[in-house]
Amino acid sequence: VVVVVVVVVMSQAATQAAKRATTYAIQTLTKAQETIAPPIVKAYERTMSANAQYVVKDEAAAKVLGRQFIYTNLARVPGALKHAKVEFEQVRAMGRDARELDVKTVAIGAAFAFEVYAWFCVGEIIGRGGKLTGY
Repeated sequence: VVVVVVVVVMSQAATQAAKRATTYAIQTLTKAQETIAPPIVKAYERTMSANAQYVVKDEAAAKVLGRQFIYTNLARVPGALKHAKVEFEQVRAMGRDARELDVKTVAIGAAFAFEVYAWFCVGEIIGRGGKLTGY
């Protein structure tokens, strides 16, 4: 009988403690929401009002935006390739006239080559799970 009374008293104390903790948690969350939410809502409203012209209201048009973005950028590829060919020809011409290059141009080219190699090495390290061994 004494054990049952002790268990009941402990159960009531645990229930009261849980109620107090729940009440405290709700009060804390309410205070946090009242403090944090208004600036976020204001920033969201400011951003949306400043960029209202970019919001697509037509649901059918909104569904195709992703494909439009992809194919619009793919349509730019031929122009980029054209410019890349022109730049490659400029680099090739510089290579043919290598003896006439000044030290500054050679130094910039060497620094660029080193940077490309360094980023390649970083990619290799990341690809191997961040391990520096095993090369």
